[in-house]
Amino acid sequence: LRKVNLLGMLFITGSVGSKFTFIFFSWLNAELGAAQLSFATITFLVWAIGLGMFLCPIVPGTAVYLFAGVVLGAQAQLPGSVGFWPGMAIGSLACSLAKMIACVLQYSIGYFAGMQVKVQQMVGVDKVATRAMEQILKQQGMKPDKCSILTAGPDFPTSVLCGILKLNVPQMLLGTIPVIFVSIIPQTIVGGLLTKGGSDKSFWSMVSTVVTGLAALVQAAAMLYVAYAVLTTVERDGHELKIQNRPEHSKVAELTRKEESFTAKFLEVTKWDAMSNMHAAVTLASTIAFLLSGFLQAADWALTENVCFRKFKITNSIGDSYDLDGLEGNALNVIILPLGAVSLVLACLGLLMHIIIGKMMAVNAAADVPDVMII
Repeated sequence: LRKVNLLGMLFITGSVGSKFTFIFFSWLNAELGAAQLSFATITFLVWAIGLGMFLCPIVPGTAVYLFAGVVLGAQAQLPGSVGFWPGMAIGSLACSLAKMIACVLQYSIGYFAGMQVKVQQMVGVDKVATRAMEQILKQQGMKPDKCSILTAGPDFPTSVLCGILKLNVPQMLLGTIPVIFVSIIPQTIVGGLLTKGGSDKSFWSMVSTVVTGLAALVQAAAMLYVAYAVLTTVERDGHELKIQNRPEHSKVAELTRKEESFTAKFLEVTKWDAMSNMHAAVTLASTIAFLLSGFLQAADWALTENVCFRKFKITNSIGDSYDLDGLEGNALNVIILPLGAVSLVLACLGLLMHIIIGKMMAVNAAADVPDVMII
């Protein structure tokens, strides 16, 4: 059930985070539009903002590319500006540059964090699955499986993992290049097309929908190929990867051995049959809270009318009325009462109970294992 809770946390964090990311970008779009800056200045600001947002783990790259397309697409169509398609080319270039620099910065975060043995242990540098992924990523050039991981994987975690594994930076960037063609250019153009007006607005809206669908299809196919490539590598080289004696992982193995007794005891006390009625009730309650919160938020995708969060795009205005897909001047109005608030409260309660039961189980496990410190 604790694994179900973790999946619930990831889903809810992604769902809520994406909503408020789009609201933030909408506000930035309005501010930049009202500032009456030159196209070159706005391009630099979009690049800098995008670079900063890449360093936030919950912000997806898609939101950054759409934001760049919306802002630069609108600015490029103003009288005397560079024009729509040159604007999209400049926007794609700015996003590509921001993405590559962000990869290096994210790599640096992973590199320095990976100096801690506990961090290496958490990502499983000595586990077969991680070593299989490392083997793929260490390939020279632009091999399909390597590029798929670097292109389809989540932006922040993938580059951070490369840093923890201390991979070759130029080779990492080389394998990341395909993201420019399968994600950055299409999604920047989609953002720009959202700003197209005039008599052919419906046509460009249809093109935007098609491009979005194709980009999603490519992303899904790449993720499936990543899973296939990793599983194939594990099946083919799993035994060799498991028995590898790597000096750089000796401290991780030593830490794992020290914690082996505690880990075994923790697994024992967290078995359903071994829990007391109170512990089982709290665990079950936390899982139910996450599931109910997740189902309420997922309902926005399945129902014709949203019940948790109002529909809001980067091109919408926070100050507009609900009838115009705005938020009537308050970003928190994106939450639909009462079910939206209920969903967030359930998620917070689920998180609180998850933390409490985790600490209680850790204390119970440590009671039978000497020299273990619970943080």
